[in-house]
Amino acid sequence: MPEAQVTKKGADRLRAGHPWVFSSDVADRGTATPGSVVKVLDHRRRPLGVAHYSSTSQITLRFLSSQVEPVDRAFFLRRLCAAADHRQRVVRDSDSYRLVHAEGDFLPALIASIHSSWIPGDRGIVFAGRTYACISFSGRRRGLSP
Repeated sequence: MPEAQVTKKGADRLRAGHPWVFSSDVADRGTATPGSVVKVLDHRRRPLGVAHYSSTSQITLRFLSSQVEPVDRAFFLRRLCAAADHRQRVVRDSDSYRLVHAEGDFLPALIASIHSSWIPGDRGIVFAGRTYACISFSGRRRGLSP
């Protein structure tokens, strides 16, 4: 996994819970390529977690986890299902709502909505231009599949 080293200021912000690192607080981008997941290191090269890397945005790192872990299908499935579980507890009297609200659900820059009218009998999750079935109306989780 490529590494990106942040300044002391950047590390302090991440440790305080800020979800982004701005370009001015990235000391070394190593071999990171646009869109890649990078291991984030502090100014002493201690691991802080993992983030999405952008070479063009002022928001260079969008923090994904304070653990150094693979960001794969299982990672996203855990995060998406955690968001779905949370919405099941708080959304009432609606069958269309925001399922994922970016940093609020620890999925920076990702917005996904539920629109019940798109798939009869299921709630459709709109994610990256595709519709997924995750939760039946009975509330039983079935996983994500296109």
